[in-house]
Amino acid sequence: KGAYAQAGISTPRTAKTQFAAGKRIELADLMPGDMVFYYEGITHVGIYVGDGKIIHAANPRKGVIYSGLFSMPYKGAVRF
Repeated sequence: KGAYAQAGISTPRTAKTQFAAGKRIELADLMPGDMVFYYEGITHVGIYVGDGKIIHAANPRKGVIYSGLFSMPYKGAVRF
């Protein structure tokens, strides 16, 4: 949400509501900047950066990190 806000794009607050509000993107059509969502119930979100990688806030200890697109149970992607 913060990265999108800096770019002037308003998004809902939670991962679940972001997933519902954005335009669904097929895996083959992912582009850098698309939001990608993880886990049953859509409880985590990252931003696709290309080359099969995302950036996301892993947890308070690790902070913001790069990870592989499939480093968590992938549930889908949206574009705003």
